[in-house]
Amino acid sequence: MLCIKNKKNFTLIELIIVIGIATAISFGIYKMFSSGAKIWQKIKSITLEEDINIFFQKFSLELNNTFKFSLIDFSGEIDRIMFPAIINSFSLKQKSPGEIKYYFDSNKGALIKEERDFSQIYNDSEGITKILLDNVASCKFRYYTYDEEKQEYVWQDNWKNNKLPLAVEVNLVFYDNGKIKNFIKTVDIPTAN
Repeated sequence: MLCIKNKKNFTLIELIIVIGIATAISFGIYKMFSSGAKIWQKIKSITLEEDINIFFQKFSLELNNTFKFSLIDFSGEIDRIMFPAIINSFSLKQKSPGEIKYYFDSNKGALIKEERDFSQIYNDSEGITKILLDNVASCKFRYYTYDEEKQEYVWQDNWKNNKLPLAVEVNLVFYDNGKIKNFIKTVDIPTAN
């Protein structure tokens, strides 16, 4: 006859085996989440650099296409720049002369762009604004020109002149995972000469 015993207790060996298996599974889950977090940080870091490169490309294109226009001044300060450009007017539903303004909002930690077509400038109304970059620690614009008194080329922090600067420098600083990242781009203005 076959005799089957009813076991109600675990043996010490069975308990050690279960603890070992649970430890191995827990360690595997921890490593999986740890690797996932590292991959996410790497992807996020690459995205920041791609966003900045896209911003620099668009900014360069718009600044390269600026022109002298008697009704819209080119002006700049350390944290903002405004210049005439041809923009897509939503109110006129066509391209028209307008003003592009980039400025740094320290309260939001963002670099913002505002476009106004000529009718919005004439009526002194707000244009279309959008946040281009966020998590910005600082943004500085500088303006390159020839100083006729000193007979040399110089960088200025402010631009209030009837003519266009020869170049504009943008210096962006970001805090990324506890590290400071600095990006600098200099854009020539071909119509300045």
